[in-house]
Amino acid sequence: TEFSSSNFDTAIKCNNDTHMRTRLICDSRYEEARGFLLSLTRGEGPVLRTFCDNRNKVWLTMHGDERWVVKRYKRPTLLNRFVYATLRPSKAERAFRYAYRLLDAGFDTAQPVAYIETFRHGMFDIGYFISRHVDLPDLTQLDGLGGDERQRLFDDLGRHTARMHDAGIVDFDYNVHNILWRRDGSGGFRFTLVDINRTRFGDRRLLHCAIALATNAELPRFIDSYCAARRLDRGQFDKMVAIGIRRTEARNHMHAKIKEAKERHRQRNTAGKGEKTKVE
Repeated sequence: TEFSSSNFDTAIKCNNDTHMRTRLICDSRYEEARGFLLSLTRGEGPVLRTFCDNRNKVWLTMHGDERWVVKRYKRPTLLNRFVYATLRPSKAERAFRYAYRLLDAGFDTAQPVAYIETFRHGMFDIGYFISRHVDLPDLTQLDGLGGDERQRLFDDLGRHTARMHDAGIVDFDYNVHNILWRRDGSGGFRFTLVDINRTRFGDRRLLHCAIALATNAELPRFIDSYCAARRLDRGQFDKMVAIGIRRTEARNHMHAKIKEAKERHRQRNTAGKGEKTKVE
């Protein structure tokens, strides 16, 4: 796998001490697109479609005759800004490098184009991951399939998932929107994974496999073929999935509480500033 590394240092004079640095890593096939890739961080380039714009923003753009998907990750917490600058790869870098690892292992994912990281005052700021667009339906889009075809699809998905886990590849964001499908030409189905920055490699622990599958709404439809492919006891694996569901619910509850506390703190600060303004 060949990468092309390009580093750009740009001084932004908002204040005398403001300094911004941009790091671009791209596939060697897209070396000539460096200027266009950097322009995406400035909000330039055509926007053909916006897939989502909440916590992260994901949109479709065009370069030459290729359609690319751009994912701009939300600015992380202050702690993670330090961590991503010094200790751990950012989500954008992980998405880029994990794509090659999946492809090298024989599993389909969107062809990576580049990732971009911006830094302010030495701290990580915003990350971008750019990949070629994969125009395939996800697991919520099965209207064109009959009942038997749908079951064949899920049986194939169970075997596909088993091959991944046997290879030590566990995707902890393995939900119905991140699994795309297509017919393989022999009556079966192939799958393409997207949004892969939460994937682990070299992890063969069965409990982690169960936890990763616990949030997939269609798990009941492919768990039998998954267990058969891995020669697992269905009852024992169901118990592990139940553990995974409880852990996920506990984590989501904790995150919701933290979010509520942050919102209360923000409101108090806003109210305090308003009172201070009235006094002045």
